[in-house]
Amino acid sequence: MNIRIVISNYKNHDNISKVLYDCSENKYRKKLNTGIKVKNIGKTNLRIRENNLDNFTIEKQVLLNKLIDKSKEAIKKYKSFNWSHIELENYLKEPIYKYSVEYYVGDIFSKSRTVITSKDYLNVVKVFKKYLKKKTLTFDYLLNSQKILEFKFNAQKNNVKQTSINSYLKKIKIIMSQAKKDGIISERFILPKHILEKPNRVRVQPEFNINEVIVSINQCQDIFQIQAITIFIFLIANHGMNPRNLISYQILNKNQSNVIKSLILDNQYNYLFFKKSKKGKAIKYVKVNYQILQLLSTLKSLFYITHFKKYSEMLAPFTEKNKIFNFDINKNYNFYKNFWNFYQIKLGEMSNYNFSSAKPLFYGALEEIDMSRITSQIMFGDVPQEIIVKSGEFKKIREKIELSENKVYEKLKLNELIAVCNNRISILLDFNISEYSVNNCDTTNQFITLMRKYDGCILK
Repeated sequence: MNIRIVISNYKNHDNISKVLYDCSENKYRKKLNTGIKVKNIGKTNLRIRENNLDNFTIEKQVLLNKLIDKSKEAIKKYKSFNWSHIELENYLKEPIYKYSVEYYVGDIFSKSRTVITSKDYLNVVKVFKKYLKKKTLTFDYLLNSQKILEFKFNAQKNNVKQTSINSYLKKIKIIMSQAKKDGIISERFILPKHILEKPNRVRVQPEFNINEVIVSINQCQDIFQIQAITIFIFLIANHGMNPRNLISYQILNKNQSNVIKSLILDNQYNYLFFKKSKKGKAIKYVKVNYQILQLLSTLKSLFYITHFKKYSEMLAPFTEKNKIFNFDINKNYNFYKNFWNFYQIKLGEMSNYNFSSAKPLFYGALEEIDMSRITSQIMFGDVPQEIIVKSGEFKKIREKIELSENKVYEKLKLNELIAVCNNRISILLDFNISEYSVNNCDTTNQFITLMRKYDGCILK
């Protein structure tokens, strides 16, 4: 028995052709669809060889290698078990990932996703295995709509939140849809009707109570609690950024320029900027004014106190005055996740807020300010760069943005909160954090002297 992997003569309007098993023995000849499709590279009945896959993407190379391995295994089984031609064909018709959705997600699906997203989808597969009580999850099994209903029933029985169930179902649909595109399965995956439920919940808009926050600050008993509250205030002040933004924001220095800065930003200041959302194009720019600089300086110093000994590589160098962290979230995801879980707990010990409420709190204060439409769109981060460029009247927009930002800071009593935070930090550390800040260091000797002082801190 000889089995070759070949590309079909036929190609569709997108120049895509099927990959086939070409089986032959004496007078027997049969071509079987592998379920994999590739870009036709122009040669008729091109044979795909093991060491000649450079014309294909990495993802397709992995799949084609699987087909080659399977053809070798088929020949071995055909000879060892004295299979008939029908038995051989049935074996070859089985999808190469039929026996493991988890293997497909880890080996193929994840190649086009980030490390964090890949882990998330692998976790979804594990959740399905858990509530379906399966050691191995197959595509055929999941294509049975009754099994999807069974998953939902078992998850609900184990008190899994409906929002989480909805999320798992949506993500398994994405996995299955991608598997069909990759040619792993031929059948379309459809979620059973009405399986996704809207949870009955009323969203309560958080309110910012300055007195409650001040009480929380003054009740902090250790440096990590006050650190968490300072982070929370920093997120609000930076137009409601999220923890991911705090790690990865970038700096536009006053000696640098771009289109937006030249039109509506103040050239006398540095700006930190970040994307409003993962998928959107809109960029938020926040002026590094006196308040932001104070918060940034305090936070950077606190993290040097708490994390420099063990995680110095995660912190921005003391020479980078406007950055706190310096690490890739995707490459250090476990650190990032544990880091924020810890500080979320610390924030929860002292207040009823969480870090995700920073955005609605800032937006809530912003909504109460009278602004023009374009100013409002820029402040809310709802407008991409090309719209700003077309707007005109840039000087007026710049003035209104600054006026609106100052009004929000006044409404949130930002100066008062910064003073209360620094006072509590001074009590806990027994020195003034503004006076002994990392950002005050201009030379290596100054930095070494400061770190010796930090080494003497007793972290309560």
